[in-house]
Amino acid sequence: MSTENKFIVRRLYEEVWNARKLDVVDELISPSHALHDPNVSGSQIGPDAYKQQVARFTTAFPDLHFAIEDIFSEKDKLVVSWMISGTHKGEYEGIPPTDKKISVDGITINHIANGKILDSYVSWDALGLMRQLGHAPLLGKTIVAGGSHGLKASTISIEGVIVVYLSGAILFREESTSLRMFVKDLLNKSRHIVLDLGEVTHIDSGGLGTLVALYVSAPEVRRQHQARQPGKSCK
Repeated sequence: MSTENKFIVRRLYEEVWNARKLDVVDELISPSHALHDPNVSGSQIGPDAYKQQVARFTTAFPDLHFAIEDIFSEKDKLVVSWMISGTHKGEYEGIPPTDKKISVDGITINHIANGKILDSYVSWDALGLMRQLGHAPLLGKTIVAGGSHGLKASTISIEGVIVVYLSGAILFREESTSLRMFVKDLLNKSRHIVLDLGEVTHIDSGGLGTLVALYVSAPEVRRQHQARQPGKSCK
């Protein structure tokens, strides 16, 4: 069964994505197949929806190529680590062609039964792709600058998710207070916020407390905002 499932998934990438044989999708994808991808909006059920995603990416990146880096299975689940590469020759997410080369990593967990893929759970670096295209829309920049460390933030919005790239220090001083106010304001704009701490150099106990407090208080902040909006449910 493991060998058969691997063959099915390899056909999906080699024949559908790399050879552009969209008719093969009907052979491999279940009629009730659900594509679970947080970076894709709208209903993603069935072979036709999958074909639309293939067309969407191959139109934007005509030389798009999937390379399988690793693949392993457990019972009816098969996990694929992959990399896509290509050249931006067509419109993508409203971005006109840039002729830029891109490469993005991702992982897909496939649920396979009776020779068909029933569900696909995808996680990939959509933000990295936007960065490579040089068109990630900026919402804001510096929160706090100055002091021995300082705290800065750049924010981008992709399909309703606001990502905050932090750099500097999160300390129990002005940085923590400013960060708390900044994030609470963003929660009035989006229900989905991600804090990227990759460039943060220092976090003291007070800064850690601020991060925990933001996580705990986020649902209440959203409820308060919704309560102020006429006609919106606060559930």
